[in-house]
Amino acid sequence: HEEAKKAFEAGEREMACVIHKATETAEAFHTAMNQLKTHPSLIALGPGDDGRQKYATRQAIVMESRLEDDAYQLQNNSHHSVSSSGVEKALADYRLNEGQGRALRHILLERDMAMIVGKAGTGKSYLMKAANEVWQQEGYRVIGTAVAGIASESLESESNIQSSTIASLKYRLEKGLIQLNDKDIVVLDEAGMVD
Repeated sequence: HEEAKKAFEAGEREMACVIHKATETAEAFHTAMNQLKTHPSLIALGPGDDGRQKYATRQAIVMESRLEDDAYQLQNNSHHSVSSSGVEKALADYRLNEGQGRALRHILLERDMAMIVGKAGTGKSYLMKAANEVWQQEGYRVIGTAVAGIASESLESESNIQSSTIASLKYRLEKGLIQLNDKDIVVLDEAGMVD
């Protein structure tokens, strides 16, 4: 009970810091704080890994739910297949180790959405270079993206996947400068950094 109370107070401190910067008097601060805590769009999610109370808006929860539904649908589809012989050739040409080989088969032969996780230096970029080659040989356009510019530059230089930031890709999609279709593969680097 005491830990939950501390977690809630920590979350309130974070909100208080933001409100304090936006208000000029104590009365305005207390009014804004009360309005925020009772706002129907704000939902207390409970304490996070750090023990602090986490909040979200209803809009963010609805959007996250839709994204989750889309992800499950992609995970259950397999419309972007490649030939097994192309995969085996890439495995031989790139001399991937066992873990890299499993990862390559996973992203190329299984579902429309696949994820690989590995520590830095384990060869993820190198196996993505092999994947990019297979996809392009099968007639797919491969588009790389990441939150930060340096990550997208790294993806491009290390994997030969033409890349940009998520903001840039989103802008080009919204302006009609680029359109995605069933012959496109989108590679998202450092997905854990995406809010």
